[in-house]
Amino acid sequence: MIVGGIVTAVGMVLTLIAMIPLFNSHDQMPSYFWALAMVTGIGLAVLVYGFWRAARARGKQIRAAAAEFDSQRMR
Repeated sequence: MIVGGIVTAVGMVLTLIAMIPLFNSHDQMPSYFWALAMVTGIGLAVLVYGFWRAARARGKQIRAAAAEFDSQRMR
């Protein structure tokens, strides 16, 4: 999840850099900055995937603890 946060932050900075010519017509930026700004979406996807994996792992832990509790209670 840390990697996703870093990639998202870098993408947001690149998005701000790509938008500079919209506000200051004297600055000319190469067109590849628009493509680099799409890194934000990749970072968000990595974050969502990390949260999904963490939730699945936590769910497995909870189910295992509940099964353990039930097996002890039945004795």
